[in-house]
Amino acid sequence: MKKEEILINKMYTGSYTNSNIGHEVINFFKSDSADGKKEGKSYVYVMPYGGIGKEHNNDKVKLKWIFLTGAKESIKIKNNSYQALEILALRKVKKQLFKKGDFHKKKKGESEEHYKEVIENWKEYHQEQIKMHIKYAGVEVARIFKDNQNDDTSIYVTYEVEDTIWKPKKRIYLVDLRNEKNINNIIKTENEIYIAIKAKNLPGSSCKSFIDDKGDVNTLYQIIRNRKEYFKEEEAKPVEIKSDESKEEQNKESFFEIMGKENDETSYTNMLYYFFNEKEMINEFIKFLKETKNNINPKVELNIDEYKIEKEKFVIDIENKKRGRMDLVAYGKNNVIIIENKIKSNLNGRQEDGTTQITTYYKCIEKREEERIKEGRTKKKRKIKIMILVPNYKEDILKKELEKECKKIDGKYIIINYKTLYEFFESLKFEEIKSSYEYKEFLKALKLHTYENLGKKIENEMLKKFKSKIVNAVYKDHSD
Repeated sequence: MKKEEILINKMYTGSYTNSNIGHEVINFFKSDSADGKKEGKSYVYVMPYGGIGKEHNNDKVKLKWIFLTGAKESIKIKNNSYQALEILALRKVKKQLFKKGDFHKKKKGESEEHYKEVIENWKEYHQEQIKMHIKYAGVEVARIFKDNQNDDTSIYVTYEVEDTIWKPKKRIYLVDLRNEKNINNIIKTENEIYIAIKAKNLPGSSCKSFIDDKGDVNTLYQIIRNRKEYFKEEEAKPVEIKSDESKEEQNKESFFEIMGKENDETSYTNMLYYFFNEKEMINEFIKFLKETKNNINPKVELNIDEYKIEKEKFVIDIENKKRGRMDLVAYGKNNVIIIENKIKSNLNGRQEDGTTQITTYYKCIEKREEERIKEGRTKKKRKIKIMILVPNYKEDILKKELEKECKKIDGKYIIINYKTLYEFFESLKFEEIKSSYEYKEFLKALKLHTYENLGKKIENEMLKKFKSKIVNAVYKDHSD
């Protein structure tokens, strides 16, 4: 009897996708027909190179199900942090297509001759896959991925799968909770589901994990058997390229993306500094928040004032030996707003006394206000508020961190997600600003962080690159 395994395939991870198209983008689409008559097929590319190790690639094992997940991320459950993988989809295997073993980078002590032989074998397998003539939107995969690094050894598909894609109804995570006492294998909350799994079964640097451990397999099969409770059923569709859109429209990337700064906090902070200093824009933003009630914490009151924005403002608390650098600070006559931008980083500067960078900033500004009174520069302290800007996909995580770590300044901070920022800048009435190149590019860049989950964000980024390569190939054919 064959041993059954379940594959966890971790996608969209590492720096490779910064300048290359991740081959895993095909995992959500149906290919074109290879001969123009039959229906296209659905495939899954197994990370990181498309191959499978010998121990999982023989007549003694059988693979039926693949969990497609995003990259590893930190999540909070009951105020504790855990490493987890978000499940993006579940696919059922029809048959294995690539059976040539797994690829490896040059190992320590491996001879140049042997490694050269490995590379040559993979170049041969690469040519075999090209002969399959798999196409998406009329373009063969070999042309779509030809500009990727080391493409001459690329494998394009590993498994043929059923056309049904099982997409989660709510966010589902695989998380190592097995060492926790009194915790069920499957935890259900209002917005998330957590599936307890051993740490050794979470994919590491290889980006894939074959599960045959009895305990974890039983839990995962429980999810699979009852998948209609956890997942919605969709049919894989071919890649859609709109014929009425120009090459430029299909291929539009923000300047931030072109420069590789789409996740760079400093670049976004600099643009916010630029725009918030235009036409009292910070006041317009406060009005927008009040009118739309977006992300407004009833404990926090933001006030209109004659603000002047400063960036990267250094603060130091000599008495408590603490310091930090605030992203932006809006100084008004009666109010001070600390603006902290959180794209990649979480809450930093945790101290044994329960303070964080946020509480340090608040206390430093508060102390400075007391000094201004002593110096006779003012008769009363300005009101201090903190505005924390965060991508939608990490809003819940940061919110939980703040609730735990910043109790001492509860009612002093407000969380603003990037969707709110995007909606504000999109609604601007200043035509001279809206017509500028920098505004249009900034708006595109803001939109990149409005996705509700990180997996969806990266999936859409890969899809954009995927379509761009297809359009470029078609455009070249027509121009030739």
